[in-house]
Amino acid sequence: MPDDWSGWRIYGHVHNGNLDDYPFIDAENQTINISAEVLDYTPISVSQLVKLLEKEETYKRLACSETIKRKQ
Repeated sequence: MPDDWSGWRIYGHVHNGNLDDYPFIDAENQTINISAEVLDYTPISVSQLVKLLEKEETYKRLACSETIKRKQ
């Protein structure tokens, strides 16, 4: 990522299950981990993702239901 980048970074290549270092949404570092394990192998729509980002909170993973169950 360029040093002058100020937006969110979306990635999905982390498959190690290390939710402390690579949570689903990390509001402080503006990162989104959309790996299958973190999303419980469930698709998420862009509109759902935007709603979560608007809350400016950190979430470790997406639960099976539409709501986030586990926050940091």
